[in-house]
Amino acid sequence: MPNYHFAPRGSFAVILPSTNVAVEAEYGQMLVPGISWHSGRILIRDPNLDSDAKFDQFMIDLRKEIGNAVDNVMTAHPDFMGKMCAPPISAAH
Repeated sequence: MPNYHFAPRGSFAVILPSTNVAVEAEYGQMLVPGISWHSGRILIRDPNLDSDAKFDQFMIDLRKEIGNAVDNVMTAHPDFMGKMCAPPISAAH
């Protein structure tokens, strides 16, 4: 990434599911001065994984959408990239 005044030490991208609503707040609290971060969202159409068929479709969608998320966030030219992805935990657990 070009050395912009708000991120002179660098930038990183995080690829995460669209259903993850906590990462922005957590990263905002942990951010080091001089570092910026950018998110690429993996569209999760149905987070309900209560059957083998739904999990299989989730994995098909995940494999398709992760490429879109990476393509989108790479337009910010991050220095580093990471991925955060965990299936949602249902209320039954």
